[in-house]
Amino acid sequence: MTAVVGDGSANYSVTGLWTAAQYDVPVVFVIMRNSVYGALRWFAGVLEAEHVPGLDVPGIDFVAIAAGYGLEAVRVETDDAFAAAFAYALKAGRPSLIEVATAWRTPLFRRQRR
Repeated sequence: MTAVVGDGSANYSVTGLWTAAQYDVPVVFVIMRNSVYGALRWFAGVLEAEHVPGLDVPGIDFVAIAAGYGLEAVRVETDDAFAAAFAYALKAGRPSLIEVATAWRTPLFRRQRR
């Protein structure tokens, strides 16, 4: 089982790592780290809201958090490193986390005029 979530959204459910560790759920958490709460930044853009505070989330170390909850965790920077870490985590059959470096890109959105 795999759970893919952004680093901003992960803050709402980070204790799911503890649950997975306590009940030995064989899940691989993949945290997409871009240091931005992307969903809210996107909504702010759709609503044309400027200067919304709290959308940047730099410096969160999900590898350390996961390790603190008892999961194996690794940070990767390349596609090859991710593929190796993901294959290892799937074979391990226990809860683990992979933090993946990504870049923020604004999703395309066309606002319809009325």
